[in-house]
Amino acid sequence: MSVNKVVLESIDNITDNLVENPPSGDEMPKKKNHPHAMNRLAALVGALILLFAAVGLVTTVVLTGNWIVAVAENQTEKDKFANFIYPLVMQDPPAFENVSKLKPSTILAAGAWNFIINADTSNYEKDEFGFITVPQSDLEVYATKLFGEGLTFEHQSIGDSEFSFTYNPEDGTYNISDSALFYTYVPRVTEIQRKDEQVHLRVEYLMPSMKLNTARKDEEKVAKVMEYILEETQEDDGYKIVAVETILSGNAASSSSESSQS
Repeated sequence: MSVNKVVLESIDNITDNLVENPPSGDEMPKKKNHPHAMNRLAALVGALILLFAAVGLVTTVVLTGNWIVAVAENQTEKDKFANFIYPLVMQDPPAFENVSKLKPSTILAAGAWNFIINADTSNYEKDEFGFITVPQSDLEVYATKLFGEGLTFEHQSIGDSEFSFTYNPEDGTYNISDSALFYTYVPRVTEIQRKDEQVHLRVEYLMPSMKLNTARKDEEKVAKVMEYILEETQEDDGYKIVAVETILSGNAASSSSESSQS
């Protein structure tokens, strides 16, 4: 037998043996791990984690910003309503279910203070004592801004020995100081609710202080809590006062305020 024939028969025997008896799993050749592929996978996972973290941070910032804006806008609205009702708060009227129950002098006084606070008085003539002469029709306009149309006015001198607006019936004018300072309750609106096309304001009456002077927050004391009920008017998307109700007064009001602030 030649050498070539022996080699060929050996190869055939080995081939047949491999076909009949293939190697087990433990004997199968293993694939080598590639470090570069593992690095790419780790980089992808890390990038995804950073992306989700960034999205979470942006979402948190946006939600926080929206909350801050909402709080600021709500406080702005509270301040706007407080300024609007201030001329009536100064009169400290008893609760009333409609404006017709108010005294004529209260309506006039609230209109006068609304004029002092909000009117441009630069075009009015001023005397040597600092008083300006205001036509009664101007006070009627500013009273209407508070209470709406349909008011009946009984013009008269209003005020007391400490402060008064003198009425001049001969020419239908009032003498009013345009730089008046007056001890008065200051309103603080703490809650706004909208019910049946009305706006209900929870109003704390802060203890009397000089007009335009602001006490420190820790010095503020609540004398009473009232609810002011407003309705929208057709002019300039404004409001009018239609009723006032008592919620708390005296020590109960002060205790309630301290509890809400603690």
